[in-house]
Amino acid sequence: MILTIYLKYARWNYFDFFYLFPNIIENSFYFIFIIGMIYIAGYQTHQSQILSNTMNELKMKSNELEKVNNKLQETMKSLEEMTVLRERNRIAREIHDTIGHTLTTVSIEIEAGKRLAEKDLNLALEKFELAQEQVRKGLNDIRSSVRMLKDGNGVLPFIPSIQALINETELHAGVSVKFSFSQLPFLNPEQEKVLYRVVQEGLTNGIRHGKCTEFVLQLEFKNNRIILLIVDNGKGCDDIAFGFGLNAMKERVEELRGNLSFKSSLGNGCSLKVDIPIEEECINGYY
Repeated sequence: MILTIYLKYARWNYFDFFYLFPNIIENSFYFIFIIGMIYIAGYQTHQSQILSNTMNELKMKSNELEKVNNKLQETMKSLEEMTVLRERNRIAREIHDTIGHTLTTVSIEIEAGKRLAEKDLNLALEKFELAQEQVRKGLNDIRSSVRMLKDGNGVLPFIPSIQALINETELHAGVSVKFSFSQLPFLNPEQEKVLYRVVQEGLTNGIRHGKCTEFVLQLEFKNNRIILLIVDNGKGCDDIAFGFGLNAMKERVEELRGNLSFKSSLGNGCSLKVDIPIEEECINGYY
């Protein structure tokens, strides 16, 4: 623009600085003003684009957070349901183990009392008294199980509790149990309880279903694993059906990263084997 003015002026006139300079200054301001407006408009457009992109990103993040929140709520709900189910199974297993063993021995005492009622009334009454004693003990065991469920701790030392269970089974069920154990590392309460329940369920199943009269029970520590073996002289079976008790045992052992195997054949009794790993750094003493 300034050049155009100068050419028009120079075409018809000689150079006059005092005439041309004010035009140059005026048009320079116009030029700067236009450039400034263009810059401001471009800057505002750029800022608007940045703001729009930011709003879109925030919207996307908000949607992602909403999805994560919904997923978290679903996960929490699933965990809550799993916790409730696990606790129900835990209580059911405790009740099954405690009451099942007690009712088995009580049933045997009552049957013996009925058979002796006409032959030896005093001995029959003794059997009924033993059955009544077992019922009382069963009630106490249920109370103890409730305390263990509440506190998470056992109430008896491990080996003495196994021996007491064997003595009671021999007394009330009229069976023989040969128990042996090697030097064992100290176990945590959950490991002790699982092994105790396996012994209890193994004896109960052998008496109730196998009609056995003798058991061999072995506990040993080998290659950083606790190995429990229960062998009976029962009638055995070719087709092993896992009911609630065996499934409960299997679940308990697997929760401790252990294995449970069950072998049987018709006329040759049954054998139950459990092995549970014990980490070397967790061994802090022996029974």
